Amino acid sequence: MKKFLVHFEENLCVIMLPIMTILVVLSVFGRYTGLFLLNWAEETVRYMYIWLAFLGVGAAAKTDSHFRVGALVESLKPKAKVVASYIYNGLTLAFLVALIVISFNLLERLASMNQLTPMLRLPMGVAYGAIPVGCILMILRTVQRLYEEYKERKSGKTDVAEKEADAT
Repeated sequence: MKKFLVHFEENLCVIMLPIMTILVVLSVFGRYTGLFLLNWAEETVRYMYIWLAFLGVGAAAKTDSHFRVGALVESLKPKAKVVASYIYNGLTLAFLVALIVISFNLLERLASMNQLTPMLRLPMGVAYGAIPVGCILMILRTVQRLYEEYKERKSGKTDVAEKEADAT
């Protein structure tokens, strides 16, 4: 169970992607052959894709795999790189907190309007709930990664070979 939680986002993505693929293939097959219609499949896949994208945000934060331009940071001295990293991560965390607040306000408004999805008849908050969940996961994984980097700096293990030796 612990291993599942460590790779929580990746595991959910691995589960969701084949389900989405099967639903799309079945829907296209049924529509093409005229044997059956899965009217709900397109909407289900759309909302699963939204959740997949926001779960992926957390997974990418865990390994610091988000796209960014690092040419400026790479030209800095080692101590300046550390400061730049803290500034970058601080701004990222501030943005995510703001996005969480805004998304909770959106969810509140959606709940007050009792808006439902067209085919599945689910509350729209189910689809839009991916935004704060993804942002919270990204915050948790970013803080987790920053803590691990801090421990590495404190122990003096900044060399790639030392990190790989500890990983084995």
